[in-house]
Amino acid sequence: MIIPLTVHKILSKINSCGYDAYTVGGCVRDILMEKSPCDWDIATSATPDEIQRIFSQYTVIPTGIKHGTVTLIIDNTPYEITTFRIDGSYTDSRHPEDVTFSNDIVEDLKRRD
Repeated sequence: MIIPLTVHKILSKINSCGYDAYTVGGCVRDILMEKSPCDWDIATSATPDEIQRIFSQYTVIPTGIKHGTVTLIIDNTPYEITTFRIDGSYTDSRHPEDVTFSNDIVEDLKRRD
């Protein structure tokens, strides 16, 4: 998989601070389908607070803190970074009622389509 330099730097920065981080979601699907991803999502063992600290020199928007998601802006490009999690029950078929943060990428991937 060819990962843009900025995404690689984001992953490396998170890893260098002692956390796991992976590209996930539609960008991975697009690459497997030999398409160019429109955006890049990252899953990590770091919490939103830790991501905000790691990338304090950039704009970090708390887009979904309840669900562990922040949006990192680098060169006017957004990167969604979400803490590994296990979802609770869904009452609206779209958003879990509650989430539990995890350190396990495998558990996080079980909830993804």
